[in-house]
Amino acid sequence: GIDSFVISARLDPAWSKREFLEGLEIIRVETGRNRSMFRFWLGTALELLRRRREYSIVHSHGLNPSHGFSMFCGHVLKKPSLGKLSIANSDIDFTVHGKLIGSLHKWFLKHANRYVAISYALKRELEASGLGPDKCIYIPNGVDTGKFFPADPVRKKAVRKSLGLPADAVLVLFIGVVDTRKG
Repeated sequence: GIDSFVISARLDPAWSKREFLEGLEIIRVETGRNRSMFRFWLGTALELLRRRREYSIVHSHGLNPSHGFSMFCGHVLKKPSLGKLSIANSDIDFTVHGKLIGSLHKWFLKHANRYVAISYALKRELEASGLGPDKCIYIPNGVDTGKFFPADPVRKKAVRKSLGLPADAVLVLFIGVVDTRKG
């Protein structure tokens, strides 16, 4: 197995600073009352430095400025980094947070080793961003087919009955967001 931990922002003082969810350690870094990006960056850097012998790669599920900073920390600590882009016209829009943060954001991201795009449209956006087209790879989101699979007819009938659904009607279920930002 692979030991992993997650660094996230502690946006609510009621949230614990550290906890385990289904065996995964969650570390919540303080942002302060005004949700300071810089305070979060400092806490992230200190956590990555403190635990540098416990991990071998920095993976960011997103490419916003804080994700970029974590990948830059990986670079400084001589750890490879990987960032995943899953929302179009958002995470790598270097103008959203103003000129200073936008410039820092792009500079941080340039230190990443690889970028993953979940669609070809996002891959094209990454390639056009100036971050290095040779670092971009397309990998669609996956599904654990050991957990998610079509139910057999007996199970399907029992579930429909327990939910009060018609036994023979065609049902469609969608979970997610249909949004042009997803590429």
